[in-house]
Amino acid sequence: MSVQSQGKVFAAAQAPQLTARDMQRRLVLAWALCLVFYFLQYALRSAPGVMAHELFLAAMPATVKAIAGSRN
Repeated sequence: MSVQSQGKVFAAAQAPQLTARDMQRRLVLAWALCLVFYFLQYALRSAPGVMAHELFLAAMPATVKAIAGSRN
């Protein structure tokens, strides 16, 4: 298939043929990026749960801290 523009003939661009090895590399890269994103989101969601007590004590006023006491 060719396209004619202003008297010039251009061959239609053909997509490069991907080998099975190239396809496998792209698949592995896509999965790796998904896993990195998933574990990053998991860490961001679980971190506040681990620090909940410390965050609670940091947000309390001084008088409430004196009444409730703080655990180390």
